[in-house]
Amino acid sequence: PAEPGEIATGPRIGVDYAGEAATWPLRFALRGHPEVSKPRL
Repeated sequence: PAEPGEIATGPRIGVDYAGEAATWPLRFALRGHPEVSKPRL
C-alpha cells in the first residue's frame, strides 16, 4: 500500500457539468510514478 505522502490529488477533468463538484480533489495518483502525467501549467 502507498504511504499517505505518496498520494497526490487533483481536480476532476472533463466534468464541467458537475458544477461545484467539478473542482473537488477527487483525482488520485502516485507521486513520481512514471505512468502519471506531469502537471500542465
